[in-house]
Amino acid sequence: MDADSSLDHVFFPDSGVVSVVAVYPDGSIIEMATIGREGCAGVQAVFGAKSSSARLLVQIPGSAAKMSRAAFTRAMGSMPSFRSLMYAYVQAFLEQVMVSVACNGAHSLKERLARWLLMMRDRSDEEALQITQNLLAEMLGVQRPTVTNAAGELERAGLIERGRQQVTILDRQGLIEASCECYKLVRARVASHLPKTYINTGTTIVTFLMVFLIQNSQNRDSAAIQVKLDELIRVSTAHNSFVGIEHLNDNELQEIRTKCERRAEAEKAGEASVKRTGKKAKRAADSAVG
Repeated sequence: MDADSSLDHVFFPDSGVVSVVAVYPDGSIIEMATIGREGCAGVQAVFGAKSSSARLLVQIPGSAAKMSRAAFTRAMGSMPSFRSLMYAYVQAFLEQVMVSVACNGAHSLKERLARWLLMMRDRSDEEALQITQNLLAEMLGVQRPTVTNAAGELERAGLIERGRQQVTILDRQGLIEASCECYKLVRARVASHLPKTYINTGTTIVTFLMVFLIQNSQNRDSAAIQVKLDELIRVSTAHNSFVGIEHLNDNELQEIRTKCERRAEAEKAGEASVKRTGKKAKRAADSAVG
């Protein structure tokens, strides 16, 4: 997905890694954040955006669930649990972007390279990363010879091994020590916002999306059944208009239920009035006979 392109769908990665990059007028790019199974691509849709403000590049291929922007917007409006999760992810995403901006200006290329490799590793669960040095140079905003020298330092330290279009992490703990503090900082902040979808737990945000969808469907079906039962109790023959109301949204169902309850209360009041009138008439008749 390119910058300024139509944001028609939101993608929830189940595996693989997506980079969010800024694009400059001369065509150069630099990475601002990475997205894995803890989040979604197209996060701007949370705020109702209809176009992407950044370029999205798939760095490590994988699978993802696709949701139309219209369906995403409906879920945000009708599913409080889903909305809360998306807001939490937005906070985690912004934390990552802010730390990345500071890191690019404050730390050495070797430290930033170590952090980038660790972040890719956290989201892929593979020690061997299918990436090229050209890609590394683009993501870190430097020339290839510069990133080649930095990668060489890490390789000579026994932390990584470079191959054809591949970088293998040999010593993760050593790579963490070679990285700047930004790596641990981002992990801690993401974990604080998304404790159940943390990037290294194997749990994906897709799992929670499916749970929310199922729960919402069950809740709506239960509400629809209850409304239908109310109508069957109120009258001997249910209205045909009640067929298919399980397809309505929560607000529409509540509106129908409220109307049914009001009608029932009005009928109860009417029945009570008739009974009182009948009793008075019976007493009057008994008095006349006596």
